[in-house]
Amino acid sequence: MHITFSGLRGGSGTTSLAAMLADSLRLLGESVLLVDLHSTDLLRLHFTIPYKDGNGWAFAEKSGIPWYQHTYQVDPNLWVLPYGRNGLASLKTTYEQDEAERLWNASTALKYIKQSAKAPAWVIFDAPTDIERYADLRHSSDFQILVAQPDMASHILLGQYPLDLYPNTKILINGMSPERRLSEAIILDWDLRYAQQLLPVRFHEDSHVHEALAHKMPATSYFPASSAAQNMQSLALWCITQRGVSK
Repeated sequence: MHITFSGLRGGSGTTSLAAMLADSLRLLGESVLLVDLHSTDLLRLHFTIPYKDGNGWAFAEKSGIPWYQHTYQVDPNLWVLPYGRNGLASLKTTYEQDEAERLWNASTALKYIKQSAKAPAWVIFDAPTDIERYADLRHSSDFQILVAQPDMASHILLGQYPLDLYPNTKILINGMSPERRLSEAIILDWDLRYAQQLLPVRFHEDSHVHEALAHKMPATSYFPASSAAQNMQSLALWCITQRGVSK
């Protein structure tokens, strides 16, 4: 199965959620490859991979090295492929963000992974917010999980999102807060408008997620009793039930 995570806008918590889903699937005995497509290269921090470390697919491709040689096995069932932006600096060359897609085609990489004798059961991509980037990858995914916070900005952006072009999109609500009446009203509206796209699991604001990152771990491992970890376990189980059901 192949899932592409993307935020409706910046700051939606996409990277943390992608890391937590990969970790939850691992805890359920599933094999997972997690790939960072963001030039900020932050996904590595959830798995104690130093930020100063130079390895990652972008650095590998720019250096003429096979990208899979820069994959980290952080657990017997979990591999992480960072972006590698810090390694690019050592090449003393200009590297624009949009050049990454030209150098490394994630869809082609996915085909290679699936054909591998030791292919993981799950490949999760943490993709940029811009829907024009990695369009082929989004279309070819079993699911594109679109992370949306229930605020007014996200409400407007979701109304403009081309869901008809990406019928495999599932909307994940993150950052719910019972104190915000507007958020409750927005969620009620989304329940009516996007009933077919909304995922059955929703996430409240949970400071454990941020604290776990400070310890360079996903909350699913560092705070397994937290609401975020429990909700992610439910989402992981839902994903497993969809195996063989999606396209």
